Amino acid sequence: MLVQLNLKPDTKQLRQFGFIALGAFAVIGAVVVWRGGLFGLNFGDAARPVAYALWGLGALSALFSLVVPKANQALFVALVTLTYPIGFVVSHVVLALLFFGILTPVALFFRLTGRDPLTRRFEPERESYWTDLPEVPDTKDYFRQF
Repeated sequence: MLVQLNLKPDTKQLRQFGFIALGAFAVIGAVVVWRGGLFGLNFGDAARPVAYALWGLGALSALFSLVVPKANQALFVALVTLTYPIGFVVSHVVLALLFFGILTPVALFFRLTGRDPLTRRFEPERESYWTDLPEVPDTKDYFRQF
């Protein structure tokens, strides 16, 4: 497996997480108050209490970072476990889009035009596929590059 979940973070990571959570929950709470909902969920009259809960969770997480960082471990593990599948799917979709959207058309174009930038084409009449490199400049030239 390429990526492993960090289910046992050290104290430094938990401290950092607490302060980052403060900012993240503050922003999410502000969005809930401003828009009245989040991710298509309309909280209606409950928007303010939900925002207060998010702000409280962020403040509590920051307080735990200062006093007892290990208290942030449950929230950290829950969020890491929750977001791992999302990151897994999104990363694979992005890589597939890059491959099929950029590399495949470029490869097809090169094949259609006959371009072979790596000179991999088999030519049975050639004695060798060795390519001569240009002459190496004198070492004195490195000190005077202009």
